Amino acid sequence: MLYAQQDAADVAVNQAIVDQANTIVLRQKLVEAHAAVEHGDLVSAAKLYEDAYSLTQTIGSGTDTRPETV
Repeated sequence: MLYAQQDAADVAVNQAIVDQANTIVLRQKLVEAHAAVEHGDLVSAAKLYEDAYSLTQTIGSGTDTRPETV
């Protein structure tokens, strides 16, 4: 087996890490978009919501976008 070759488990783990990172960015964009709406900055909010939508297309369905509570 070649060391440079990834097996299916490695690929799945790497994809899960990327999806998790994108989910964090998605949540941040949604919070920022909501704040922009509350400040009346609808142009910025629209851009942030578009960015968030693009991330959902990358991540896929089943993503919980609610802000985490501590």
